[in-house]
This record gives sequence, C-alpha cells and structure tokens, in this order.
Amino acid sequence: MIHVNLRLPIHVLAYFQQLPSYTVEMRKVLEEYVQQQDRDESQQGRLMMIDTLREELTNRNEKAKDWYAKNEGGNKNGI
Repeated sequence: MIHVNLRLPIHVLAYFQQLPSYTVEMRKVLEEYVQQQDRDESQQGRLMMIDTLREELTNRNEKAKDWYAKNEGGNKNGI
C-alpha cells in the first residue's frame, strides 16, 4: 500500500471520524469505488466487443447474400 493525503470537506471527515477506525472505512470506500470502476470498464469492453462481432457478422451475412444471388444459389460454379 502507499500513503495518500486527501483533502476532504469538513463534513465528510466528521462523518468518518464517528467510526471506530475511520481510515479503514475510507480505504474500504475507495477500494469499492475502484472495483466498481473496473467492473464498469470491463462491462463496457464486453459490450463494445459484442457490437463489433454483431457488425462483422452482419457484414459477412450481406456478402454471403450477394454472392449467393450472383451465383444463383451456387449453381454456376458447380457448388
């Protein structure tokens, strides 16, 4: 762990100082925030990958339809 100095509004500090170990509680809040950000970024990355795959499949489907139409269902090339 590293030591970090924080500037907090007085009411935030007063809230945490009510707790038995306010530095531990502050650490928990910060850790939870970072973990949530990691989950959000991971989810966003998965959604972007799904969109990319969907777009690629759509493009390939269109190309396949065009090829099939040009080749009358594949009969011209003996397929």
